[in-house]
Amino acid sequence: MILIEPFLLLLAIVCIPLTTASFKKLRAWLLGSALINLLVALIQKPLIDAGRLSVAQYTPQDAIQGVFYLSGAGGYVSCSVSIAVALYYFLNAKTVSIWMRVFWLLAAFYQMLISDSKQVLVVFVVAWVLLSFTKIHNFGKVLMYFIGIVIFLLSFYWAVQNLDIPGLDGFKLWFSRTDLYGPDGEAVNLKLAGIRIILSYYKSPLNWLLGLGPGHTVSRLGGWFFRDYWDLLAPLGATTHPVSMESWTVVNASWLALSSSMFMPLFTWVGIWGDLGFLGLGAYLYLGYILWSRLAQDDFSRLLILTMFVFGLIFTQMEEAGQTLTVAFLIGLQWQERQIARQARERSLHLNADANSSLEFT
Repeated sequence: MILIEPFLLLLAIVCIPLTTASFKKLRAWLLGSALINLLVALIQKPLIDAGRLSVAQYTPQDAIQGVFYLSGAGGYVSCSVSIAVALYYFLNAKTVSIWMRVFWLLAAFYQMLISDSKQVLVVFVVAWVLLSFTKIHNFGKVLMYFIGIVIFLLSFYWAVQNLDIPGLDGFKLWFSRTDLYGPDGEAVNLKLAGIRIILSYYKSPLNWLLGLGPGHTVSRLGGWFFRDYWDLLAPLGATTHPVSMESWTVVNASWLALSSSMFMPLFTWVGIWGDLGFLGLGAYLYLGYILWSRLAQDDFSRLLILTMFVFGLIFTQMEEAGQTLTVAFLIGLQWQERQIARQARERSLHLNADANSSLEFT
């Protein structure tokens, strides 16, 4: 359910015919919910700085989590939702002033800075680059995306190096520590630790096909749910595996993993493979292929899919319901909007055909 619930939500959205009025209500509900999340996150910063809001075990930056307050990876989820919906609003709200749309986008970017959610920006930029590669058959679009990416990266690098803006200084550390990213760098070794631990427990060729079992490796189920909700799940017959505990031992012993989730050895794509093997991973990728080829027919929807792909390489954010269901909702809205536009064109053509028939009869 953790893995397929966004597909189920999207299936429900596309299988239910929507009138224009129903579509507008759904869109307003999503925009309103996302706006509340953004405003709550922006309000949390002054309250936390003033000591009026508890941060529990989090740093003041990590505790800025919008409506996902103090829920683990809530900062990343809240920020990702804000940016995704702000992009949707910027691209689709054509009747709204460009300044209003840009303001929402800048507010979401500001949330990223104050919540120290650097990886969210990295994910969207990488997804943007990947999206440009899918346009290789369209030279004009490739060139447009390439120029936009270069301008953005150069502008951002200049801002990091020259502007004293809270939140940007955190990027300087990762720009300067190039020693972490070599073949034998600590970042690479740490990131691949989960794979090495999983392989050390392979006892049969079937493990390659079926994995070590659901929740037995580094997925969100094995890495967090079984640990946090064991009292509830144990009576239902849940079982654990040493892989999860050993992976957390590696995390807790590494300053790098504790400094940034970017380098965590627990992340979704390895978790799916470790839990379910190559058969399970293949089944999940096939669902993604159907989504990409049948429903995501616009660049924005495909950008969202690519962001989830990249998130799955970093952490278990691809299994966070708050994020995946928002992405599914946005893709579903895009699909429904195309259907409504197509039906309107068909009705228009039908009316024109009827009118021409009446004129010919007359």
